[in-house]
Amino acid sequence: QPDTSGSTLDQLNSEGLEALKDAWVLRAKTYFEAAENLAGNSISNDADTARFFYAMTRVAALGFDTYSDHISNNGLNVLGDILDGFGSPADDTKRSNFEAISFPDPLPSNSPSGNELQSFLNAVVRPELEGAINNLDKVSETFNTKWTEPIDDEIVESDYGDVLFFKALFKGAIASVNAQSAYNLDADIDNTVNDDKTIEQFLNDEPDFLTLTAAPGNDLNSAKNTIDDGLDDFDAAIVWMDAETDFQDDDFVNLGDATGEEINQAMADIVDAKNSLNEPTMVND
Repeated sequence: QPDTSGSTLDQLNSEGLEALKDAWVLRAKTYFEAAENLAGNSISNDADTARFFYAMTRVAALGFDTYSDHISNNGLNVLGDILDGFGSPADDTKRSNFEAISFPDPLPSNSPSGNELQSFLNAVVRPELEGAINNLDKVSETFNTKWTEPIDDEIVESDYGDVLFFKALFKGAIASVNAQSAYNLDADIDNTVNDDKTIEQFLNDEPDFLTLTAAPGNDLNSAKNTIDDGLDDFDAAIVWMDAETDFQDDDFVNLGDATGEEINQAMADIVDAKNSLNEPTMVND
């Protein structure tokens, strides 16, 4: 955890982008969270940069916080707690490399259940996604910044089209969390894995698996409404990117080589998808 005290907004953003360049996601999140707090309600490109990258890193951090806190039975608060629960070795060096993460055979008898993993999605993942969308809602249309993305180590540009795209993406993720909450996904995972059960054996032992919960309506309606909002953002992202006149190949998110016909088809597909949320819909492909 870096010390962010006394740093200016520009310094925090610079340090965050440098950490992100090296794929040091948790460190980058710390810098951008401090930057977003410092920005407050101010209006500037630096403030928008802090908001955008805090949104990005707080969601990405959900998948990178793999380290063990070496405290047993303290709940599932980060991904590292889930790995602890399934008996993954707590060595931080191994946990920093996804390919090195391993699990014992057999799994611990007290491994997290399906219900506990469901609760993690609702109690931990959903609030971060909602917080990220709230951050992105505050980014102005004039937002523009260049940064080095870590996958291909290339300098890219992010602008308001990226903001709209990631709002759509995060809303889609929230809709998935809402939808799965309407179903019973509880299961004794370690028992199923350790006994190498077939699908038939699993369903015989878990007859309520994938049945609807007692009151699924609220979750399913929330999923539908969130998908609808996300499709609006996706449509707006396409419109925004299609209207840009500057060089697009270096944009972090862009339309690539899509033709005008393909863009029109994508927008028509969005209309069909929105309609299908409420009524039978003929899809014109």
